[in-house]
Amino acid sequence: MITIKNDLQLAKMRSAGHLLYDVLCQLRERMAPGMTTLDLDRYAHELITHAHAIPSFLGYEGYPATLCVSIDDEVVHGKCSLINKMPGDYWQKFAGLRAFFGYWMAHPGKKLLVQGGEFGQFVEWKWDTSLDWHLPEKYEMHTKMLEFSKNLNKFYVEN
Repeated sequence: MITIKNDLQLAKMRSAGHLLYDVLCQLRERMAPGMTTLDLDRYAHELITHAHAIPSFLGYEGYPATLCVSIDDEVVHGKCSLINKMPGDYWQKFAGLRAFFGYWMAHPGKKLLVQGGEFGQFVEWKWDTSLDWHLPEKYEMHTKMLEFSKNLNKFYVEN
């Protein structure tokens, strides 16, 4: 069943998305070698509660933390690409994706990234067409995103 959101619900969802973006950006600024995910979780909790918001993961089904990072991207029609989920303009979407990837790699667990996320493909993955591999060849931000992903993967493997 599909639930249609009203204007107030949509406004609240947008507000929550903007807060999440702000928190991720501030986490990115605070990240440093030697930090633990517990350090990041505490800081995120502080940022979220300071904004008079409630961390959505904390206590859900017994989950013990404020932050929860997806360990993989899933193949589900209609979910859209990771970069399309980021708020903001074109530049901000790439900045948000880099912040997410950085935190994601710092989070324990195996990693799986599929469907063009490594270069910021905006179009949702389709089983019957090729990925948009021309994007990094033609557009600077996609080239930089691919390079960032390669460097992040290298760092992950080496550490």
